[in-house]
Amino acid sequence: MNDMAALLFISGSLNEAEVFAAHSVSTLDKIYPPDDPMLLRPLQIIAGVHFEQGETARARQALKRMQSLRLDRSEDRALIDGIAASMSEAEGNWLESESHYSDAILALQQAGFSESRARKEAESAASAVWRQ
Repeated sequence: MNDMAALLFISGSLNEAEVFAAHSVSTLDKIYPPDDPMLLRPLQIIAGVHFEQGETARARQALKRMQSLRLDRSEDRALIDGIAASMSEAEGNWLESESHYSDAILALQQAGFSESRARKEAESAASAVWRQ
C-alpha cells in the first residue's frame, strides 16, 4: 500500500497518494505500537502531500507523529530533520531550520553517508538558510 502511495506522490497524484498513505497508517496502527518505525514512510508521504499543498498545519501534524516514532537508524532521523528543516524554512523560521539542517547533516554522517547526495543537498540548503 505504501509503495503505491509513494508512486502516486512521485507522479504528482497527491490526493490519491494521501488516501493510500492514510490507509497504510490506519492498517499499521492496528498491528504495531503507535511509536513503531514501520509508520515512518507513510507518514512521510502524508507530510509531503500536505506540505506540497501548502497545508502547513496538517504537514506539521504528520511531522509531529513522525518525531514521536522510536527510531534507531540515523538515516531515519536525518529524514525527519530534513523535513522539519524544510518546513521551518518555508515558514521563515531560519534559526529552527538551521538547527534541523545541522542535525540532518550529523545524522547522515553517523549513518555513513558523508559523501552522499542527500548530505550535499542538506549542506546546500543549510548554506542557503545561513545566508538569510
